Amino acid sequence: MTLVGFGEWAPDLGGFAASVLQEARNCIPQAAGYRWFPGLSLYTGPGALPGRVSGAFAAKDRDGNTLNYAAVLGGANDARIFRLSASSWIDASGGGADDTGAYTLNEGESWEFVKWGESVLASCISEPLQQHVFGAGAFVNLVTSSRRPRARHIAVMRDFVVLGNIDDSVGAGADGLAPARVWWSGINDAGTFEEGGASSQSDFQDLQSGGAVQRLVGGEIGTVFCETSIYRMTYVGSPVVFQFDEVERNRGVWVPGSVATAGRLTFFLDRDGWYVWDGQASTPIGSNKIDRRFLAGSDAIALAHLDRVSAVADPVNHLYYCAYPSVNAEGGVPDRILVYDWVNRKWSIVELDVDCLFRALSEGMTVDGLDAISSSIDALEASLDSAVYTGRNVSLAAFDREHRLAFFTGAPLEALVETADLQLAPAPDGRTLITAARPMVEQATSVSVQPLLRNRATDPPSVGDVAFGDGRGQCALRANARYHRFRVRLTGPFSGAVGVAVSAAAGAGGR
Repeated sequence: MTLVGFGEWAPDLGGFAASVLQEARNCIPQAAGYRWFPGLSLYTGPGALPGRVSGAFAAKDRDGNTLNYAAVLGGANDARIFRLSASSWIDASGGGADDTGAYTLNEGESWEFVKWGESVLASCISEPLQQHVFGAGAFVNLVTSSRRPRARHIAVMRDFVVLGNIDDSVGAGADGLAPARVWWSGINDAGTFEEGGASSQSDFQDLQSGGAVQRLVGGEIGTVFCETSIYRMTYVGSPVVFQFDEVERNRGVWVPGSVATAGRLTFFLDRDGWYVWDGQASTPIGSNKIDRRFLAGSDAIALAHLDRVSAVADPVNHLYYCAYPSVNAEGGVPDRILVYDWVNRKWSIVELDVDCLFRALSEGMTVDGLDAISSSIDALEASLDSAVYTGRNVSLAAFDREHRLAFFTGAPLEALVETADLQLAPAPDGRTLITAARPMVEQATSVSVQPLLRNRATDPPSVGDVAFGDGRGQCALRANARYHRFRVRLTGPFSGAVGVAVSAAAGAGGR
């Protein structure tokens, strides 16, 4: 038998690149092959939120208590922020320009959140900077200085709150929209944004090239991602406060929602594909792999709904996830999730509808407390030993298309892996007869193999019959052609799919 290995998914290389896969759907890449991808499991207690989720965030207070937030775009004048408390969504909206408890947020805009001491800050372009102090009921307007910038992007750098892509419409000297502006608060004072404050060190900088600020990444040294430039933001003290160095030109963030950070790595989407920034330089990670298909192929992103993109990074499993609406997405709801293993440098794609991805923190509860989310233990979507119920655990989560909180702890999705077109021995220059295939897969519930055949490279492949494994795990086939491709479907929690072993003999028909 000849082993056809499941290499990396790289559809951009074409159907005859023997070492790569044409499809790797609903599975997770790993060092050798692929493993199963879990579906969504509803966290049933809170129920559905009243609108599309336009940002989500989780944090812990000093005692280890967890807080989860979700911003909802309910309408132009009825956007709200909710927090999860005892398995219920509590409306925590309370600030805003008119202090009515509702916010104004137009379609296409979103909220960003950061943790600041014992509080969470929320920023959007159309409302004053918001603060929720842990233990308090609602968000409040934070900024007390006469200058009160509003911003699309927010981060914490050293002892400063930093805003980017500004609407400066309030206070003396206000000058309206400033998309290329970066504005930082007073040192250890998130409520002060006075320009040129000598004692507070608050000030702003208008970046001269690179276009609008698209995302800020905080830390000891900050990174400012613009449309076509990347800046390093370094604290140098008064009177300059922060120094900005343009460290890359003609490289930047196209879709702000694609940005996710783990340690010193930041992943993002530019107009020509996917990149990772390591603090010094950006490196392409999708070139000659998935970029062309993502930008113009069967799974292409819907340009009309770029604001719906969301991304998270899982540093434990070294996986980057990015949810986006494909050109076939219904109503612009993201229906694809790209998965990238940055250690093994391999991609896969998941077909699943989600409103928004985020890294949630489980609340933790007793068995008695489970009554708040389900009247029956048997009816719980996730098993009792799931991290969802044990408390203070970081878990990959999402809101589904009905705006319900869910965790990726559900039943395995049906996976599909498809090889390239191959000429197999013993007749590499002629036709080969495939008589059997044995998928090399561990712990799958069921596995099937379907051959795709063609005799000329210019022919479209014809699809053969689906064959399921017998008691020996072998699938009986009869496929005679010059080029063979193998489509393998897997169900259940398989731990490793590494290839398919095929039995081949010289076929009939000549060259």
